[in-house]
Amino acid sequence: MRSRWGMLACLLIVGAVVLFWPKNEQESSAVKVDAPVPSVVTTEDFFEFPWGISRDEVFKMAQDRKLQPTPKGFMDYRGSSLLYDISYGGYPATLRFDFRQRINTEYSFFYQGSIFLSSRTCPVEKLYWQFHKELTDKYGPTPDRGYPPRRNSGDEKPWGPGSGAIWQVKAPDGQLFEIEATLNLSDPGFLRLNYRNISVERRFNNLVNPTPEGDPTHAASALKGFLDIPWGANAVQFRQGMESNGFSSLKETTSPNDRTAHTWFEEGTYAGYQVKSVGAYFKHDTMCMVSVDISGDASDGGNAVYSNLKTYLEKQYGAPLEDKNFRQETVHIWLFPMEGFKPNRIMLHRYGATVMVQYINQALEDKLDNL
Repeated sequence: MRSRWGMLACLLIVGAVVLFWPKNEQESSAVKVDAPVPSVVTTEDFFEFPWGISRDEVFKMAQDRKLQPTPKGFMDYRGSSLLYDISYGGYPATLRFDFRQRINTEYSFFYQGSIFLSSRTCPVEKLYWQFHKELTDKYGPTPDRGYPPRRNSGDEKPWGPGSGAIWQVKAPDGQLFEIEATLNLSDPGFLRLNYRNISVERRFNNLVNPTPEGDPTHAASALKGFLDIPWGANAVQFRQGMESNGFSSLKETTSPNDRTAHTWFEEGTYAGYQVKSVGAYFKHDTMCMVSVDISGDASDGGNAVYSNLKTYLEKQYGAPLEDKNFRQETVHIWLFPMEGFKPNRIMLHRYGATVMVQYINQALEDKLDNL
């Protein structure tokens, strides 16, 4: 009889454990709340912090609202960023404020804000799809880009389990935004919503790196582009020009809002060498740089190819300037003055045994960055 009662007691204990055992770690650790989650579609401000104010102004507003700074080490601060712990719809969350600023100047602009929620304290997957629906209903559908959100249309692969989406938004006042939602389903996972004010970022660029009046695409210069493809060509014109010069095996990537793109070819010759790749870089569908990569012999670190390409360029453009890159390796540069603008240039350098020749219209790139 005693053994029967003992067995019954064991069964009752096991049943209680099964009954009250959490379905998963995330559900057991998530804070249960009834508070409504704030709307995620607003772009007028970021948690009532106006876009474009200075770091000092954000700091003072946070103090006045008695926001609690996030302990250092919890998240990456990346220089000037400010982080605060808040309650978001009743869940513990972290707010992050990022700035474009120039040291020793008055230029300091709040341009990017994000909110971070952890799966340890929040049902992140449920909230992600709630936010996703709200943003889609407001701004339209956008493809799932995996985790982290793949920003190009090429062969990028997600790094881990999760989802991501990016919306390009034009606010009623004309400001441009990029809203990015990221769901990481690792253990522990997290949900991150990021709001980037592109208009504030461009305002900063125009202040710290103003470009002269005029058109650097057609300004007089001895370096008018790459081969017979002129500066300012769009992606279609570049592709046609490369194909007419015997290049093939095309690959392309573009950003979600088509502000930047990369088009390259992997079959063709340059200066008598079979190329590893020839790639053009576009901003606003405008070519501003071309890079030619050629594989040298690993046994000599690409020295022979480098020397031959230097001679090839010298015959066309004369003696180059000699400089050092950030690795303190020698690079050679040919400058092509443009009145009123930074000079166009060709730069010969290498990475390991790969030798690179870059054709750059810096003035055009600067102008495109400020659009």
